[in-house]
Amino acid sequence: MRFKLTIALLLANLAVFFVLWRLEQPAAIVPKAPGPIAKDFYDHITIEDNSNNLTQVREFKLDANDSSWKIIQPISWPANGDAIQAISSDLQFLDVEISFSKADLAKGGQSLKDFGLDKPILKVTLENSKGKQELWVGSPTVFAGRLYVMNPKDEIVRVVAQGAVSSLYAPIEELRDNRIFTSNALLTKSLSLWTAPNKLVEFVKDPATDLWQLDAPLRRPADSVALGKVINQLLSLSVVSFVPAKDTDPGRLGLAQPKLTLKLSGNSSQKLSLGDDVPNAPQPQVYAQLEDSKIIFTVRKLDLFDTLLQAQEKLRQHQFLDFDPAKVSALNLSSAFGELRLQKEGQSWQIYDKDPSGAPRPVFAADSAIMLGLLENLRNLSAKNFSSDAPDSLAAYGLDPNSTTNPPLWKVVLQAEKPLTLVLGRSSENGAFRYYAKTSDTDSVYEITTDILDLLDTSPLVYRDRIFEQLPTGALITSFKLTDLKNQRDLWKFDLPDAKPKWDDFLKGHPSLANDAPLNLRRSDLTTLLACLAKFEVAFYRASAFSLNGQTPPGASTAVPWRYLLDFTVEIPAAGQTPAQKFAHQFYFSEKDENGVQIGGTPGDPNLPSAIFRLTTKLAGTLDGLTEAANIPPEVQKTITELSQPLNPNPPAAAAPAPALAPALATSPLPAPATPAAPAAPAASAP
Repeated sequence: MRFKLTIALLLANLAVFFVLWRLEQPAAIVPKAPGPIAKDFYDHITIEDNSNNLTQVREFKLDANDSSWKIIQPISWPANGDAIQAISSDLQFLDVEISFSKADLAKGGQSLKDFGLDKPILKVTLENSKGKQELWVGSPTVFAGRLYVMNPKDEIVRVVAQGAVSSLYAPIEELRDNRIFTSNALLTKSLSLWTAPNKLVEFVKDPATDLWQLDAPLRRPADSVALGKVINQLLSLSVVSFVPAKDTDPGRLGLAQPKLTLKLSGNSSQKLSLGDDVPNAPQPQVYAQLEDSKIIFTVRKLDLFDTLLQAQEKLRQHQFLDFDPAKVSALNLSSAFGELRLQKEGQSWQIYDKDPSGAPRPVFAADSAIMLGLLENLRNLSAKNFSSDAPDSLAAYGLDPNSTTNPPLWKVVLQAEKPLTLVLGRSSENGAFRYYAKTSDTDSVYEITTDILDLLDTSPLVYRDRIFEQLPTGALITSFKLTDLKNQRDLWKFDLPDAKPKWDDFLKGHPSLANDAPLNLRRSDLTTLLACLAKFEVAFYRASAFSLNGQTPPGASTAVPWRYLLDFTVEIPAAGQTPAQKFAHQFYFSEKDENGVQIGGTPGDPNLPSAIFRLTTKLAGTLDGLTEAANIPPEVQKTITELSQPLNPNPPAAAAPAPALAPALATSPLPAPATPAAPAAPAASAP
């Protein structure tokens, strides 16, 4: 009995050991059922949708001419290539979870009807040159999220996730390309517009320059920037909705005689007509139709359309002077008030006059910044309106050079890569003036604003270099003095010692600049003045000749009442073969007027021309502090000086006196001359 029990336990152990061993063995690899659609490239896809007892067909085909997908049914329209490619890819890479054959169904007493495959909800056909593949989509499984599908050729029923075939259910709105124009902006070569049956405006891109030109009804430059924006807007134009076939009567929708027809040509050519406004639309829309298509659709009504209706003016280049300012070598200005020539020599500009024989001669250096500004403003001169491209008479615009009653206001001749002449004129209409321009390279007349007229002048002083004098490197101002001409006294005077220290070091701690000094001069004002004298800039010039004693200088409208005189000396050390130099300058200054304007001038000397000019804000502000003492009456000034003396009647021993060359403040009036005379120009002297 015990032996039998032992044998039974042994067999049971062997069984357990076998089961454990078997469980540890790797599972057998069962081949997964292949997908229902062979992996290949398909160029024709048809989806037959039988849901809701209503058969709808969506058909897509690849156009071999431009490699783009087209919708064949239910409308003839470009397809969304990415969406169609997604459908093809989804079908070829279906992940099959379970599969069984039609024969297996019969053995189990089932049929295709049990899986919804006798009358499939969807029938999908993919075709290429090798043939076609089909996929039927049946009912969902009892387990949520899965479907039965079958390829009728192999009759294998497969279970796949519903999400794997979701692209098949996409509405046609998602499968169509909502863009209207399929051209590429970079490849677009022309834009043609019809605003009436026989009115054509056409723009073409110049292949040599990549710039746009107005080509019809006349040849003129176009605004390439504005036109580029217009083309990008057109290419982004999209369909809002399609008009049902029963309502597509072109005559009723304004498309029999469109308000605007436009054509874009490039890598493809498409022509679009725009009709009437869509009534009761949630946003402004118009009816539209492509050439050779019966499909009518709606698009948003954009401001762009109004621009295109006036394209001949709106998209034409308004800047009509075509030149490079850097390549202009000369500029001639002439008006009823005279003539002026400005000529470039190297990198600088010169103002030319005529000598007694009539030959041109340079008289002043021109201000480079002013010249650059003038040339830039000329280049940017824009048409306010395009008045006429074939004027019957230039006299009507004040542009006829032979007119004696209304001659041109200005003639500007630019010497550049090619000579260019600009004529400016005006005419009066109902008592109001309008201003016009014409160039030598076209017959067109442009209406302009008056801005450019404010920049033109035949006076050399307008363009003269605003840097009146700049001391050379190494030059040193050794003394400077300011005199009050009205009260005939020196306000202050400073002289550098022979050791020639730096002005900052010399002025530090000077008694005239101490906080308790009578006039309380500011050292910062003095150092700023020295910097202004080293590089003397003016706001603008009033005259190129100087006058004193209330006389009106030549070229100026009024005399200048001079109040202050600034004298300063300059030393230039020897350099190479050039000996050292020493010379003196004089600058006269007026008081500020009620507008804060202050005038300056110099009688000139062998090293400096004479001139009268307006001071810069910086220099005028600096002089405010330095002339403060001029407005203090002498008796008040004397009291201030006395109050500044120490109160101790027995002061300690006096400190060492200041150096002989230290500046001293003069508080007593200078002897007044009997008759003020114009100062003579001092001669330069060597140190």
